Amino acid sequence: MLKAAIIGTGNISPEHIKGYLRFPERVEIVALCDIYPEKAEKKKRDFGLTNAKVYPSHKELIADIGAQLDIVDVCTPPFTHAEISIDFLNAGVNVICEKPVAMSLAELDKMIDTAKANHKLFTVH
Repeated sequence: MLKAAIIGTGNISPEHIKGYLRFPERVEIVALCDIYPEKAEKKKRDFGLTNAKVYPSHKELIADIGAQLDIVDVCTPPFTHAEISIDFLNAGVNVICEKPVAMSLAELDKMIDTAKANHKLFTVH
C-alpha cells in the first residue's frame, strides 16, 4: 500500500484526492498539508480521510513522517512548486507536481536534477 500526502488543499486538490480514492487497495492518503490548516481539515472531513494527519507546513510534514511517504502530490501555487518538490525529493519521496511545474526552466532543471540525484520519480500532472 502506497502512502501519499497532498500538499496544498485549494481548488485543484479535490480532483487529485478523488483520483487516489479510486484505488483504495493501492494507495492511502496519510497526510494533508496547507498553510491554512482549516482548509486541510475541511478536505479531511469532506472526503472521509479519517486516518490523514493535517500539517501547516511541508517542512513539518517531512520532519514528522517524510521517511514513511511514497508519494507527495504538490497542489500549491506554482511559485512554491520548486521549493516543495526539491525538499521532498531530498527527503527521499517521489513527487507528482501540478502544472505549471515551475516558474523558470532553471527551477525545473533543479527539480529534475534533484530527482535524479536522489533516484526518485518526479512527474507533472
